[in-house]
Amino acid sequence: MLLNLVYALVFWIYVLFSYIIFIPERIFALLRQERIRRRWMNLLGKIYSVGLLSIGWSRIFVHHRERFPKIGQPICIVSNHQAYADILVLLATLPTAAGFIAKDSLKKVPVISTWMKAYHCFFLKRNDMRSGIEAIKYGVRMIQSGYPMVIFPEGTRSRGPTMRPFHKGSLKLALESKAILVPLSIEGTYKLLEGRNTIRRADVHLLFHHPIDCSKLSKEEERTLPERVFEIIQQGQQQLLKGEFHG
Repeated sequence: MLLNLVYALVFWIYVLFSYIIFIPERIFALLRQERIRRRWMNLLGKIYSVGLLSIGWSRIFVHHRERFPKIGQPICIVSNHQAYADILVLLATLPTAAGFIAKDSLKKVPVISTWMKAYHCFFLKRNDMRSGIEAIKYGVRMIQSGYPMVIFPEGTRSRGPTMRPFHKGSLKLALESKAILVPLSIEGTYKLLEGRNTIRRADVHLLFHHPIDCSKLSKEEERTLPERVFEIIQQGQQQLLKGEFHG
């Protein structure tokens, strides 16, 4: 019990301190130095994400990060979604800063909402068709400007090792932006916190798959893309679960 209280105290001190180091980010934004601002946010994301995960003595193992496409191209990252910690893992491991399509309720959470706004995240209202259309338009603009976006096609956390089906039209963002789609498999994040109110130690694995260039797909390949990507991510996640990739 005492250890959990210590974890919680360190966590909130760590997060609240982030307001101070956002000062350079605001300065870069006001000076319209977007490239420098993105680099700063990428560095911040890595430092804070690794730090927060380290509070529980967790380790991240990344496999085949060399498969990530050249930064500056239109990139859409597609991942399975086991837990809230997935975002921390991606911030810690992606080669560049990226935005997320996130649920609208996170907009009301202090500190977290500040971080997400700085990362150009879009807050999506669930079961709101208009909000869904706006999210796609926003994501397309960001991707085509060279700023990657991350989507979780399952729509919600699986909270375990079994993936949920992809939502219908979930890859529309990648297709409409003609992005280079990067499939990712995550395994182990649900062990950190999900199901309990305590932080637990866990080894988390992330596997980068070969990119798919959506600009070169035929109409038939576009139609079957969700099933193809689901199979790629699920197969990779199961390989990680079985320990076929080692740290």
